[in-house]
Amino acid sequence: PPGPSHDLQPGIAADVATGARTEGQRAWAAVPMRFCCSSSCAPLSKNYAHLDLEESARELNKKSGEGDDGGGRCGCCTMRCCLVFWLVIAVIFGILTYFATRPPDLPGKDWIGPDRVPGELWGGPTLEWIDQDFYTTIVPADGIEKSMNYAKSGSNVPEGLHGVFWIDQYGASSVAKDPSYGFKWPGGSAEMLAAFGEGVPTYQNTSKCMTPVPMWYGPNWGCQANNAGEYLAESHQEYRNVLSFCFMDESMQSIQLQLKSLAETAAWGPIPLGPYVARLLGYLDAGDGYYWTGNGALNMTMIKHSWGWDRKTMIFGQQQRSSWLSRWAAGELLPGPAKNLLKEGAEKPFGEGHYPVVKIVDGAGRRTKYYAEWLDWLIPRKGGQNVSMRMPSTSIASHAVAAKSVAV
Repeated sequence: PPGPSHDLQPGIAADVATGARTEGQRAWAAVPMRFCCSSSCAPLSKNYAHLDLEESARELNKKSGEGDDGGGRCGCCTMRCCLVFWLVIAVIFGILTYFATRPPDLPGKDWIGPDRVPGELWGGPTLEWIDQDFYTTIVPADGIEKSMNYAKSGSNVPEGLHGVFWIDQYGASSVAKDPSYGFKWPGGSAEMLAAFGEGVPTYQNTSKCMTPVPMWYGPNWGCQANNAGEYLAESHQEYRNVLSFCFMDESMQSIQLQLKSLAETAAWGPIPLGPYVARLLGYLDAGDGYYWTGNGALNMTMIKHSWGWDRKTMIFGQQQRSSWLSRWAAGELLPGPAKNLLKEGAEKPFGEGHYPVVKIVDGAGRRTKYYAEWLDWLIPRKGGQNVSMRMPSTSIASHAVAAKSVAV
């Protein structure tokens, strides 16, 4: 039956091909089709019923330019579509700009983190200390207890943080290999040792936080002595990443970690984000040009065990998962490595991503049985005879007194 081109709309196209239409469809099809608001766009009245569907579509596209401004399209339709398109882009850009440029929120009343000391960088260390020159120093792995600044028995630091700890992200220890532990971590990094001796970090009695623990300088953090270790330390230094280890209750059996980085180069661990993406992901204001990562974006905790600590990670909490803006920012704006981590951990229950932080030296300086396991894993690796640390141009000892003013 006869009819204009517009009966190729959804639900009618099939009827056009077969020639079967209802009375209502015939009445609708009797109306000449005009392709925009301007009278310069000629209506199409050609009967397309005798053509198959593909020929109809091609003829329709060809004829839709009749009467336009010579460009093959109806000029007013093109303008209208362009205006709508750019209006949508402007609205999206405005929303993203608002969320990305508004001041980040301060931590709320449920904050588990270091106390803010007036006049000092929140979570330390001092800006003067950060601005120093740092250099890489290589120390022997066998005998690392002589080089690491670890908390000793009888110190102000809680007993659970005494000694030197192996950050076993590769699952090489007997703890990680135990089937009952259920080791699960998407990939190891070059950082492998942590210690909590006072100096740059100090224990806050009021907040129960060991803060700040730098990830890129001083004898509290050790990396593999190879290119990967050097790159990781340089990345942490560029982003000014520091950690605070805060006990969550009076039993001292659980710790909440807070990661802080420079706002200009805000990072997600060693992965760069930048200030705008960080704000979209809900980073918190740490003052003095720094951001707290926030427990929603990267929730890191530790649970105490006889062998050390079980380090757990949840990537994006329930609130962030339910936020369309955070989901979009995480899916579209994060760099490749961060997307991989998000894919690995975002939809899994809390505790799925975890690895052991094993004590290899106790507070009295004695080696534990895990010391030999650490050396057996490390020595075959490139640079495995040594440990890399980045040291400041001034000595740690001379800074110990100054650090007291940062976090007390």
